[in-house]
Amino acid sequence: MEWVVSIVTGVLLWFFLPRGVVLTRQALVEDAQGNRLHDSWTVQNSGSLPIQIRSVAYVTPDQWNPTTRKFDGLELPPGGSAEGIRLTLTDEVSEIRREDRLQPWREVVIPPGDSLIAQVPTNTSLRLLYRRAGVGGVLERRSLQIDGGA
Repeated sequence: MEWVVSIVTGVLLWFFLPRGVVLTRQALVEDAQGNRLHDSWTVQNSGSLPIQIRSVAYVTPDQWNPTTRKFDGLELPPGGSAEGIRLTLTDEVSEIRREDRLQPWREVVIPPGDSLIAQVPTNTSLRLLYRRAGVGGVLERRSLQIDGGA
């Protein structure tokens, strides 16, 4: 009977615990001439499972709300750019397909090894909320914040 409890516990832990899904911010991106673009970051799914983006929001100094005494974040539009911020998929076919359909970021699934290029100007923050794709990631909540000019 103990081995049944052990197997059930193991399966439940396997199902609910994260299994290596992670977005990592990598080195600054260079343009064709080799110049470093100080506001560009490569964000890669270095995990072994696909991830689904839940939300992409940005905050600029203009979004200060004196009533709440906080910055109001705005969702990045499906086109992938606003206020000098640009977010694109590195896979050209996927990016063209996403732009043609004006697919919201909350529907984008990033397979293992694929990445995004995020251009974030100074004094601006970009926050990505994501989770494992599929049913196994329903309870998972992860985030990545990129501060421009850092």
